[in-house]
Amino acid sequence: MSEFIEVLIHGQLLKLRSGSGAESEYIREVASYVDEVMKEISRNSSGVSRDRIAVMAAVRIADSLFQQRQSVADGVKSFEENVGRLIESSDQFMRG
Repeated sequence: MSEFIEVLIHGQLLKLRSGSGAESEYIREVASYVDEVMKEISRNSSGVSRDRIAVMAAVRIADSLFQQRQSVADGVKSFEENVGRLIESSDQFMRG
């Protein structure tokens, strides 16, 4: 069952749809993170409109996401390479 929760992001009260209690808490955490990023940008960029701050926050958050995805992809590739080397070494050991 859906419910609405209220969150405050950069001084603006928003009603967001959520499901279970755990999902509501997750949405609150996400909203809090967005609020923190927007406040940080606002502190470092005087006279910038709320819309521009929101776009800058979205770009910063997206950049972080892309960096984390790349890090995971690099880790998976490294893991696969290491497993391949272990299998090759194991095959050589079994034959020799």
